[in-house]
Amino acid sequence: MKIAYLTNCFGTQSHTFMRREIRALRALGVDLALYGIREDTSAQATDARDLVAETTYLYPVQKSTTIAANFHYFLRHPLKFASGFWEAFTSQEFSLARRAKMVAHYFLAAPIARHMEAAGITHVHAQFLNVSTSIAMYTSMHAGIPFSVTVHSAGSYKAEDTVGLHQKLSSAQFLIMISHYNVNYYDAVAHCREKSYVVRCGMDLEDFSFQIPNNLLQRHSDGTKPKVRLLGVGRFVAKKGFRYLIETAAILKQREINFELRIIGNGPLDSELRAQVDQLRLQDYVVFLGQKSVAEVRVAMADADMVIVPSITTDNGDMEGLPVVIMEAMATGAAVIASDHAGIPEIVIPEDTGFLTPERDPESIANAVCHFIDNPSADMLIRARRLIEEHFNIAVVAQQRQEIFCRHHQAN
Repeated sequence: MKIAYLTNCFGTQSHTFMRREIRALRALGVDLALYGIREDTSAQATDARDLVAETTYLYPVQKSTTIAANFHYFLRHPLKFASGFWEAFTSQEFSLARRAKMVAHYFLAAPIARHMEAAGITHVHAQFLNVSTSIAMYTSMHAGIPFSVTVHSAGSYKAEDTVGLHQKLSSAQFLIMISHYNVNYYDAVAHCREKSYVVRCGMDLEDFSFQIPNNLLQRHSDGTKPKVRLLGVGRFVAKKGFRYLIETAAILKQREINFELRIIGNGPLDSELRAQVDQLRLQDYVVFLGQKSVAEVRVAMADADMVIVPSITTDNGDMEGLPVVIMEAMATGAAVIASDHAGIPEIVIPEDTGFLTPERDPESIANAVCHFIDNPSADMLIRARRLIEEHFNIAVVAQQRQEIFCRHHQAN
């Protein structure tokens, strides 16, 4: 069994969980080869250099190689090749442009398929339902290698980079979902429940020392009101809901709460969020820390009393899956306040492992912050850490994935 792992790029800062997974599977003896769409050198994580270096990339496209590969598969099975092309062109998509993109992916997958055949790949596993799964699916059609995919987020039916969703769900040998919410969501799109497995994102808990912040707990012993340390982490995109986090800060200021909100990340909404802070006169309360390394994020979490994750469903239906920042905060010992969104309620259980608030509701977020200030619970933080240890330990998660791969390999 030799598995090709395929994603856009393994070096992205936010893909730490994927790199953990690769290393853990290899430690179990799984033979993995890495394939990517294009190398991203803009903000490459320092812990990713070895994986990035060994990855075979689709781009830049070599025209002669692509033409030769497609000609090869056409000559090998003319009817099969034509059938695959027709299936791509006539897929259940809602615009000609999106079907044209699928056809382009069909042709672009051919050289990757030839490379995988030569490398002895027996299974292709893609991460995310974007172009990586398109290439995996069409590689499977060309070379006859079964494929599967890890589905991270819901709400991607009409997303610009997610085409051919019905075809992908139907033709995958199996699907690994990170939440039960995803299973229900995608089963309604295309019947796939019977071949879906719920496997969480894995964490190396040795990297996350658990320590209950005593900042708030000390308040009850000495009567003082220490500054509350709030933290937000993520890309500055709409579905992360950071505009509501900043509105929460304005409410806390009005309530005369002594706090500081630190925000780690960057992205297309950077200028908009900074302007919002200026407009609400929150310069003394909100600090933008920019993009930070994985280690620096862990340090920030260890120093935080609460990590706030205000995820939303965007106007075009884009959603989160189960944000890794939640698991990391729970593992570290910070209290989590998160939206009742997608798979989040599966681990953030109200006042048991954290606090849930409605989407787009800064007043509710502020209420949760104030509630924890007045009623800090060490027991809740301990329960949250225990949940992570039981269900998100990378050793357990890697074992689950290996068993799934072996089961389907034996069935082929």
